[in-house]
Amino acid sequence: MARFGVRPDDGADDADALQAAIDAAGPRKILAFAPGVYEFSRPVDLASDQTYRGQKGVVMKVQGQRPHFIMASNAQARIRISCIAFKGGGIVFRGVNKAIGVSHNSFEGIYDPKADYGGESGIFITDVFEAGHIANNRFRKIGYIDGKPGSAHGNGILAYHLNNTEIVANTFEDIHQAISLIFEGWAGSGRGIRVAGNVVRNPLRMGIEAHGVGTHHAMFEDNLVTLTRTGDQDIGLSIVINHGYQTIVRNNRVINQTPLSQPCSMMGIEAAGIDTRVSGNEVAGHWCSAIAVYSDEMQYTLVEGNTVCGHRSRHPPIDFYKGKAGSVARNNTIEKGCSPAQLSPDKGRAVNNINPRTRPINASRLD
Repeated sequence: MARFGVRPDDGADDADALQAAIDAAGPRKILAFAPGVYEFSRPVDLASDQTYRGQKGVVMKVQGQRPHFIMASNAQARIRISCIAFKGGGIVFRGVNKAIGVSHNSFEGIYDPKADYGGESGIFITDVFEAGHIANNRFRKIGYIDGKPGSAHGNGILAYHLNNTEIVANTFEDIHQAISLIFEGWAGSGRGIRVAGNVVRNPLRMGIEAHGVGTHHAMFEDNLVTLTRTGDQDIGLSIVINHGYQTIVRNNRVINQTPLSQPCSMMGIEAAGIDTRVSGNEVAGHWCSAIAVYSDEMQYTLVEGNTVCGHRSRHPPIDFYKGKAGSVARNNTIEKGCSPAQLSPDKGRAVNNINPRTRPINASRLD
């Protein structure tokens, strides 16, 4: 790529040169980056059937405060992005994107109090994302820095209209919100959604959020969320897909480490939907409601086999706060106090070792 002028560590803007390399490469090519810092004054547009591969020491950073995105994909297919450190900006997917893989990257320092909606995201999916995988990435200092919030829309991953997509084994630290998924029904059924094995530490607002309609058998499993602050919007998992069918929320650990002397945090797990299953979860610490069921939208749902410890609120630990609507809670364990192990994020399963179900894309090298 050097012949196009893509050179690290020279302080020059690499956007035009990388765009020329992308446009010249054609399909089934790998664009491989040498170690060093590449700087961008605007996003580059990715192309279908290409792989963008970094290695240790490859950094892509925004020049100044803008753009908020370094890479953009507009209705493309079969793209892989791996082993790149993004600083000050991330990736945006617009239009209908299919068979996209984003893995083993890092996203850090994306912050702007004046950003438009989605502008502070590490990965922002604005339209349809089909047959994708987002796995083993690290998101850090997005949407707030040193306790100061940005535009209030800072997300590691902000996505609309996912289908047949996994978000697996990612790590989020010191972030406004880790994952926010919105399903609106018109773009597809929301089938094949799996959010698993993600680790969220110290979000400013929520850990993992999924709202909307139209999903079928969406799965949220084996995730770990640890909060260290209180507030009326602090929720570990908010899986409120009101007209989603057979949503599964299982085997997650949600921990609130704030002391009892402080006000309770809002909810450990919030859920809604039709024929939803909330099972095998561990909810520890000082939550206002450990498991909160929004039951005027959540019908015929089973809350079973969960463990709750440390609940001190006046609200029930398992709270059907709009009535049961045919839902049932059974065989749950409620413990007055939590052991140090229950409040430790290191206890239990190694959630971040879950492997995504992905297939490599064949590509030949572009020198």
